[in-house]
Amino acid sequence: VNGRKNFFDDNNEQEVDSLVLYRKMDAANVKPVIGSLPIIAETRMENKISAWVNIIERSNGETYRSVQQLNENGSTRFSSLPVAELRLFIQNTGCSNAIRIKEQSIFVDASTRRRGEEWQEITHDARFEKRVLDSQEVPISPSEKEKENNMMVTLPLYKTATIVVFVHCKGCSTTSKFQRRANFTKVYLQMNGITIPLVIPFFRDS
Repeated sequence: VNGRKNFFDDNNEQEVDSLVLYRKMDAANVKPVIGSLPIIAETRMENKISAWVNIIERSNGETYRSVQQLNENGSTRFSSLPVAELRLFIQNTGCSNAIRIKEQSIFVDASTRRRGEEWQEITHDARFEKRVLDSQEVPISPSEKEKENNMMVTLPLYKTATIVVFVHCKGCSTTSKFQRRANFTKVYLQMNGITIPLVIPFFRDS
């Protein structure tokens, strides 16, 4: 009556319960149910966005893979390189306006006090191209409008996307070495029309 919603019918009650649940998840920075791999990095902007990072590990913990590279004359060759397969889970936990993740090259900072170092994503081998998945592990392709605006994916309120990226982790023959040296990764996103960097620090492997 008088334009008010009846919050006691089944649909509205379910909607209110869902909102309460997501707010509690945001406060506790609870990762959505996507996979069972251990979290190695995370961050949170309260009532806005949360992010977590997993690493795909082989049974022997080694990182070396055969990667296609370009020679100076344009021909190709295959080299064995240390590669870390990362999954970045990003969720809009409280921004009523959709959050947009910009198209970008993902890197991992591995700097020390003595020198700066960044591990870049692999872009010269189609098998290791970055891809985006929804919460059901289904690939997401950017719309024409997103392509025009140089965006990778759009996240409405409470939606999650997974960015799968392969990083050339120089000097890290195992995933444990990667975790000891990795400092943070960074994702640029657009929130309320403003572009901001979302820094995701890695846990230190003890």
